[in-house]
Amino acid sequence: MALNSPSNLKLGQLGHIAGGNGNSTSQTSLAATCRGSSSATSMWADFKIGTTTFTNISGAFDGSAKGYFKCTIRNDVGEYMGGGQSGETVSDSLKVSVNGDNTYLYEVVETNDGSLYESRIAQRSTNDADYNGEWELTQGSAGFGITNPYTDKDKIRFFGT
Repeated sequence: MALNSPSNLKLGQLGHIAGGNGNSTSQTSLAATCRGSSSATSMWADFKIGTTTFTNISGAFDGSAKGYFKCTIRNDVGEYMGGGQSGETVSDSLKVSVNGDNTYLYEVVETNDGSLYESRIAQRSTNDADYNGEWELTQGSAGFGITNPYTDKDKIRFFGT
């Protein structure tokens, strides 16, 4: 399977990541539980992640290290979106001139995502652990702490350690 693939949709799982069910086995209504209203709702088109890129929002590239900033979309969100339980990783291109003393802000940018993806999935605090920021050093020296204190759980802060 690949991220953004509706190959293994489960209504209970969608209820857990979008509607607030405490687990993936609770009785779930597509409109009431997942959407939060009685409007007509599509299980895939309204909630899909779409095509993803990992985009730098801020941070100066003025150092000597090289590496990749990444985000793995995993667990229930990753599985529902087609990337499997262990997830699928979206990555920026190789970054040169990385400075381990700087702070870099990245976010997963979705294109053609469902109209409810951001508000019902990416902004749910219970999905925070499903968006895992990663730094892969390929040359030099630069270490980062990684946090996500933002409303959008697919926005990652890499800060020098």
